Amino acid sequence: MKATAAVYFLASAAVLIQFVDRIAAAPPICITCYDMMDDIRDRFHDDFSKVTVTDLQNALISECSKKETGVSLQLCKQTVTANAPKLLDSLKKKSNDAQACRAVTLCNG
Repeated sequence: MKATAAVYFLASAAVLIQFVDRIAAAPPICITCYDMMDDIRDRFHDDFSKVTVTDLQNALISECSKKETGVSLQLCKQTVTANAPKLLDSLKKKSNDAQACRAVTLCNG
């Protein structure tokens, strides 16, 4: 029992460290994009095999509306709409958040 708890703790610590490293190195727009990708993955249960570009565009526009306002909202909507086909291809290939956010040109790294 103690060994199982220790393994769980170490695994949890490793995930937390990866998350902190990702956030610390990322510009604010990347953090927002990573958050959006997590929400998109949840919305589609991380299965993009039957998702259309229009489905993804609508979901992304909804995410932009939840997370941005004003000019940033308009830029978010334009960016995700223009890049939804590339993002869908990336998500179908099981990309991570950084790769997905690069596909929609919101993050460089």
